[in-house]
Amino acid sequence: MNPRTKYVILFVIIPLITFGQKTPISVKYPSDNIISIDIYNAYKNRKDYSLSLIAKSIEYIPLETTPECLIGDLSNAFITATDIFVYVYENICYRFNRQGKFINKIGRMGGGPGECMRTRDIAVDSINKWVYILDYDKIMKYDYNGEFIESLNPESGALGGIKILMIEPQLFIISGLGYEYQEPGKRNSFAIFSELQKKYISKIACEKEDKIPFCISIPSVYNFNQQSFVKDFWSDTIYRVQTPLKLETYATLKLGKFKYRETEDKSILSGKKDNSDNLILEVYRLAESEKFIFIRTNKGVFIYDKVKEETYCANCKLPLFRTI
Repeated sequence: MNPRTKYVILFVIIPLITFGQKTPISVKYPSDNIISIDIYNAYKNRKDYSLSLIAKSIEYIPLETTPECLIGDLSNAFITATDIFVYVYENICYRFNRQGKFINKIGRMGGGPGECMRTRDIAVDSINKWVYILDYDKIMKYDYNGEFIESLNPESGALGGIKILMIEPQLFIISGLGYEYQEPGKRNSFAIFSELQKKYISKIACEKEDKIPFCISIPSVYNFNQQSFVKDFWSDTIYRVQTPLKLETYATLKLGKFKYRETEDKSILSGKKDNSDNLILEVYRLAESEKFIFIRTNKGVFIYDKVKEETYCANCKLPLFRTI
């Protein structure tokens, strides 16, 4: 092999290595039918609403308390056809039947095999009867009986997720990837992880390109009607995930005089409300039903009626759980 041939081979191989390791960014597309949710005008007309606005009936299921099951501040819950899963922040998952009887724990805290260090959220696969616990830098997988199956490490030390949502079995959206510390213009507020491929297969860019102030800015994710939806904390748009590489505009929030935070949130440390924050909107969580879209914020719960195309603002804190 002469020197010229060696040069040509290196020229071909190096670009393949460089570009082959880069995770692609999902593309956002417009839509012909976009829901417009008037946040500001609904807030001006806010009031107390009866639950009859959104529900025809209510079922109360008291959850059994045992020495093994002491539920503190509930962080998240999943309701399936046969089970109720309750996750307590930085703790473990409790499994109940639909009558509220405690069945078993899933996951345990510690530094050994099958143990979690700093748990953040859970996802439930009701088809395969698996439970995924999002730890700080890994995903812990268990069966319904609490038996540890395996630890999934998308990128060692680079996960840092705060929310996990199953798009379909073995495919997940992970939000809150420490994007506030990434370079402006290179931030990713979501990543889509394939369990089968054991890696991120796409990332979703954060729409805020200038400096992110000190605040709690967790992106929102939810499932409805076998589809997944995402909203960047700094964006007015809710996107429908068509494929890991394609997002379609689904709905937009009309903020009016509201705005997103531009200064540090000093109340996180002091606990005292800053009167200059009166027009700052913070969206904490989204959920959807056949008739409504629910948006939990620091200004109350906004309810968009998809039939009447009207938005209401309720002075309450509705629990927005995930139903499978």
